[in-house]
Amino acid sequence: HHDAYEGPRLIDDAIKRKDHESLVDEYAKAKRIAEEAHKLGEQLVASRSRPSTREIQKIVVAGRMWHDVQNQVKNFKKDIWRRLAVIPYNAGQESNVKEQHMELISILLELGVEDNPISVWLFNRYDHLKTKIQSTSDRTKAEIEVLRRRLANGRAPTVQVMGSYLQSLSRQGLEMKSATQDA
Repeated sequence: HHDAYEGPRLIDDAIKRKDHESLVDEYAKAKRIAEEAHKLGEQLVASRSRPSTREIQKIVVAGRMWHDVQNQVKNFKKDIWRRLAVIPYNAGQESNVKEQHMELISILLELGVEDNPISVWLFNRYDHLKTKIQSTSDRTKAEIEVLRRRLANGRAPTVQVMGSYLQSLSRQGLEMKSATQDA
């Protein structure tokens, strides 16, 4: 039962080393051992024969191993889901973010999940963009209001100043507006 005893430790080591390939391989081995023990149990029930000590040991050891592996993988998946939900979205790190979320999604898919990690990531990305657009919009509205109030509090230009602005526009054309424009 060496593989059954070593499985949880190897999975724990792979998680600590962040070696996702080894983690998936060891998880597949552990799942295979658990399935074999399950089939053995079904065969014993179907045959109604008395199981040997070795068969009982194999079923018990595989059950204990599978329980430990499931707990470790469950905690690992929770961490991956959390990391997938909070991936930073900085413009300069766009390629790094793409690689990071693709890696997290692929790990979740290889380990098997009920929810679709792609849709979860897309929803989080949508929520981030929506928040960013809303904050930019709110900031711009505030700036426009400040400028509107400054303009309203300022004194009105004289007729001569307005005339000079209009004459400068007709001379320069629309492409070359002067830096001093009427508010």
